[in-house]
Amino acid sequence: MGRDAEWARRNIILATQEMDDLSTALGLPDHVKETAMETYKKAFDDGLLPGRSIKGFVAASIYYACRATQFPRPLEELLGATTTKAREVRHTYRILVRHLKDIVPQFQPEGLVPYYVGKLAFSKPCDVEKRATGIIEKIKSHRDIEGKDPRGWSAAAIYLAAKELDEHRTQSEIARMIGVTEVTIRSRVTDFKEVVSLGPPERKKDLPPPMICQFVASEVAKEIDLSTAPSKDIDEAIIKILEKRDDWREKYDWNRAAIAQGTRGDFTT
Repeated sequence: MGRDAEWARRNIILATQEMDDLSTALGLPDHVKETAMETYKKAFDDGLLPGRSIKGFVAASIYYACRATQFPRPLEELLGATTTKAREVRHTYRILVRHLKDIVPQFQPEGLVPYYVGKLAFSKPCDVEKRATGIIEKIKSHRDIEGKDPRGWSAAAIYLAAKELDEHRTQSEIARMIGVTEVTIRSRVTDFKEVVSLGPPERKKDLPPPMICQFVASEVAKEIDLSTAPSKDIDEAIIKILEKRDDWREKYDWNRAAIAQGTRGDFTT
């Protein structure tokens, strides 16, 4: 066996071992791993490896395969799983794409949703995933969202879905886990709300009936002098009373306008 043949054999053995280790760490299915190995062998056969890192090309081949197959593994997670420096992986990936003369598709934001939802450990992950995916599909039916980081769209959709389903996650928590900024999430949320109506319209609540208004007025009167108290103090007193009556607070419209229309008269008579 010639020297070149021996080097080639050893290279593929080392690359295969690194590919196995990294694929296991990232939880890649067989079809993604096979695509990554085919990409690496193509780079090797075309003479891209001499003078370059095997590990760097393995990592770049895996990221290429993830994007080509739309399997959701962000670059940040790959960089966390490999010992190769981030700068080298990015540089090697650019060499690979340029050599293959291929336009590698971005990850689709709806494809990233299940992965990120799983990472955020919601109590109702299936519901959050379904709603977030629906939000993304809505905006994609109204406008082209290509060209912006798909992680930002996924993060904003997950934030809106979680909020709608009472799964409390702050923008800061989601941004930190996904690897985007809170500013990005806020921008994408604004984009969503400008284009599509999110969720069913809120049911309009009724004004509280006179009997309840009179009762609340009598309770407030025990706390403050209604004839001299400013509106702010009366409003705060109403809120304090309603804290003990969840049924009234949830059923009726107790905002400032409602108080002025349906309640204030009972306080001043």
